[in-house]
Amino acid sequence: MARIENSRPSENGAGAAGDLFAYIWRHSRREQIIVLLVVLLSLPFYFASLDLPRTIVNDVIQGRAFSGGAPTANVFHFTLARPGFLGGGAFFEFSGFAVTRLGYLLALSFAFLLLVLVNGAFKYVINMRKGALGERLLRQLRLDLFTRLLAMKPESIANIKPSEAATIIKDEVEPIGGFVGDAFIQPVFLTGQALTALAFIVLQSWSLGLLTGQGIASRYCRVAKASGIANGLRAHPMTSPARTRSNSAP
Repeated sequence: MARIENSRPSENGAGAAGDLFAYIWRHSRREQIIVLLVVLLSLPFYFASLDLPRTIVNDVIQGRAFSGGAPTANVFHFTLARPGFLGGGAFFEFSGFAVTRLGYLLALSFAFLLLVLVNGAFKYVINMRKGALGERLLRQLRLDLFTRLLAMKPESIANIKPSEAATIIKDEVEPIGGFVGDAFIQPVFLTGQALTALAFIVLQSWSLGLLTGQGIASRYCRVAKASGIANGLRAHPMTSPARTRSNSAP
């Protein structure tokens, strides 16, 4: 915590932000890694929830699984193949269940409902872990602030009002608790879902995937450029908040 308060951030706040991220990672590394693993584990289920509606349309509605006028088809049929360097061939094969078109549609629909519930359960667990992580680190931050306050010299403490110290420790650090869970987890979660959706689009159509990726990249560049301009304006001596306040003072 001493690093946060004793550091001298740059004019655009990058130093303070870096120290805050370092403090969060240092005191919550284990919990952050656990939640990040849960996030990565949720991505295959998210991809399956994107791919299953395509299977419903192609296999059931358009009748690809019932080609040739077959009255039944095998649902949930899958094969695990060996890699080519191991000789190839099927390692495990499940023939599935023979069902009619209506049964095929109902089976895939319930499978899609199950995937929706699983994805919702992942989001619930991630949000719960993020909240618990924020509360725990918030207690740690308040303890560090209180410990640092007690370690100050008596002449320094005399210049601090008790009400101000209590307000800082109790109220002003409260928003940091919500930021702790989003500092590392939220970017990975949103980026992972975006890349998973982009991979799904690329697998369906290379041209559409390239156009989507180009649109995402151009939007990211515009946001980064706008953010850089805003940081430059805040760091400029003529437009910095401190200079503005000094100019507006009588």
